Amino acid sequence: MISIEHNWMKTEAQINFLKKISKALDPTYCDVQSRVLSELEGKLKTATLTMDQLILHEKEEKGQIRDAKHMDLQVMAKALEKMTPKKKVKYAFKKESLEAIRDDLESWQRRFDPSWMLTMLITDSLVDEQLEKEEKKPQKTKFILAAKGVRDAAKEPTSAPDTTDGGIFKSSTVLTTNEKLIPLSSTIICRLADSEDSVLVDTMICNAIADRNRTLRDVRKLAQILSKVDPSTFGLLNCTGVVKSTIAASGERPSTEAHSRKPLTIFRFLFAIPYPARNPKSLRALLVGNDPSYSLNDRYNLAKQLASSVLYIHSSQFVHKNIRPETTIIFEKESNETTGQSSNLFLVGFENFRPAEGMTYRTSDGIWQHDLCM
Repeated sequence: MISIEHNWMKTEAQINFLKKISKALDPTYCDVQSRVLSELEGKLKTATLTMDQLILHEKEEKGQIRDAKHMDLQVMAKALEKMTPKKKVKYAFKKESLEAIRDDLESWQRRFDPSWMLTMLITDSLVDEQLEKEEKKPQKTKFILAAKGVRDAAKEPTSAPDTTDGGIFKSSTVLTTNEKLIPLSSTIICRLADSEDSVLVDTMICNAIADRNRTLRDVRKLAQILSKVDPSTFGLLNCTGVVKSTIAASGERPSTEAHSRKPLTIFRFLFAIPYPARNPKSLRALLVGNDPSYSLNDRYNLAKQLASSVLYIHSSQFVHKNIRPETTIIFEKESNETTGQSSNLFLVGFENFRPAEGMTYRTSDGIWQHDLCM
């Protein structure tokens, strides 16, 4: 009951927001959302009917409930608390079907969130006005506020003044030398200083021919956007900061090129590891291992999560340019210890990212596998 109520409160806030900005929405988009919400209505009716069968019959016999339509979640919860042992036995037999309903509603929510996030692409003052009102409400919806943060960050011009405030850029001392490589991936797991926590570190080496100040601003903007993400919805990890440093150039280019003598700037994106995610591995390692425990449905779900990741990046006015099995990280699910199946997928590997309107440098490291990207 708590799980269903929690999801419904979030969905209700999203639906109310869509209603308020409906004048700014394309008719085709409105039609799609209407059909999506019709599916939700059917799922909620199924959930309500199942709960009614458990607790309403006895109450109606006692004359305590005259109209089942007035039965809200709080009333149902109280009725469940007062169930007799006989009723509890009946609930035990129904538990599996109730859990299936809960999972179905949560699955619907995950499908609805990406399409709802597309409203953040609408360049209309009405959307901004309603987001401002949402921010001022006493009871705020976290998902809507996160969407506002993404919209605000995406609207910020890349020509914004160079700054390192706001907590995005961190000192190199925040990381320890306690590192763990993730096989067949460019990312590592690193322990934080003065903490028991670890972060996933994604390293980007600034292109030697790129404008360093422009790249610095782009990194800051991307990190701010990624700090607003909901990992469970968009398959992206929360960025907790960026560590900036330099290394000497490799010297592989001719010495006549001025940029070959300059040190290269390195940006290390720090990503929080969501609890209870564990045992990270790259999609490449999964493909090489050819794990037979992954069914076609599992593989399809991974593909959907990856599509959501790309949608989020593009809706934030950035292009990833490095979507490969090596830049896709998968964590094991806590509930699947016996099967070994994994379904928590996150896109990393931002070393080639650029703003949607930015320049493409058309560079390559010469490794043909790295050129097979999306």
